[in-house]
Amino acid sequence: MKLFVIIMIFALVSCDLVTTRDAEEPELIGSKFTVATTPAILFQNLSFAFEEKILENYSACFIDQAFLKRDYKLIPSSNSESQYPVLRDWNFDAEKQYFNNLINISTKSNPLSLKLNNLIATPQGDSAVYQYDYNIKLTAAESALPNEFSGTALFKILLDSRNQWVIVEIQDIKKDNIPSWSDLRGRLY
Repeated sequence: MKLFVIIMIFALVSCDLVTTRDAEEPELIGSKFTVATTPAILFQNLSFAFEEKILENYSACFIDQAFLKRDYKLIPSSNSESQYPVLRDWNFDAEKQYFNNLINISTKSNPLSLKLNNLIATPQGDSAVYQYDYNIKLTAAESALPNEFSGTALFKILLDSRNQWVIVEIQDIKKDNIPSWSDLRGRLY
């Protein structure tokens, strides 16, 4: 019996079974992601999601029905809907799928960017409409895909129950003959 007790003590001490381990650092959504307590932070997060190619950060910019009972809506640019019928029934799942595909086709070493310029803001308390001219640049492994998309986007944003600004609707407006964001969505869904 003494031998059993000695072996058990030796096993417990030598295996370090009863000590606690160091706490793990929490997983970060992204190095530049910040809780969107202002509309400016929301649009910074949207741009950073492109730059960092992080689906979770992109998704966090949009409505989460757990915190606001609304559906996400895309109003595609003219002619895009007829060229890409999938845009007719676009929803948040489609938005995430398109962005995931965008991340997957963009080359690792080349940047992906969303630049938002010429802001026109119409705040209305806990909601607002933000209009930006946008420019999306990418280098895709698929050579048939254009590397630049631009136009104007009207973002309808709301405060959710967490007091975070989220995108609930995007209306895309095509400019000139340059492919629009809707074209990018349609091609990559």
